[in-house]
Amino acid sequence: MLDLAPELDEIADNLPSWAEAEKAFSSWGNVIGTGVYRTVYRLPGSKWVYKKDNVGGVVNRQEFTNYSRFRPSLIPGVAFPEMHMVSETVIACEYIEGSYGDQGCWSANSHNVYLCPRNDSSDCWANKLAFLAQSIKDLHYGNVKITSDGTIYVIDMGEYIKNNGK
Repeated sequence: MLDLAPELDEIADNLPSWAEAEKAFSSWGNVIGTGVYRTVYRLPGSKWVYKKDNVGGVVNRQEFTNYSRFRPSLIPGVAFPEMHMVSETVIACEYIEGSYGDQGCWSANSHNVYLCPRNDSSDCWANKLAFLAQSIKDLHYGNVKITSDGTIYVIDMGEYIKNNGK
């Protein structure tokens, strides 16, 4: 009989936990970001960031829904970090090492569509994410990380635009 216990233990060790989330929440020194509705925590060296929803879980549930909805249709070179619901009000997202999107490579028009204002924009992150910009409201350079291999990660996809961009 095949013993899967070591493989299952390794999988469990790589998943986020409520215990780690509580430890992260225990110190303001672990805060790596704040927004209107959430606070983001990370223990030094952890694979995970924990997004704590301050409005009863509404924003985190929406982000997880967006993650599930859009992840299968991502184009090559664009990715979402791994994500797990930890509780009703907490989601864990894989921490992504990288630089934030270039602020100059971003412009929103009146329809909330993000396009690069530069002439040399074929590789611009904003253009590569244009297919998501009509569905995810808060898509801007601060919610994008670009890794050393050039992969563009959308690290916050919490707000969804309803009714075709309105």
